[in-house]
Amino acid sequence: MEYISLVMHMNRVREAREEKGLTQKELSKLANVRQAQISLIENGLKPNISVPVAQRLAKALDKTMDYLFPY
Repeated sequence: MEYISLVMHMNRVREAREEKGLTQKELSKLANVRQAQISLIENGLKPNISVPVAQRLAKALDKTMDYLFPY
């Protein structure tokens, strides 16, 4: 499985979520990602996530993968 490094990009997930007016819990339901995992991503405590999780977050936030997770 492929993974994406989040070391420099975790705040983009938070910014996009807040821009849409979503709580972590709401995003969790939309993206089918555990709320705890979203919290870890946003706080920089999860250095990598799988590509499928990144794709679900991008879709739920109406952002491109390149925007949320620039390489």
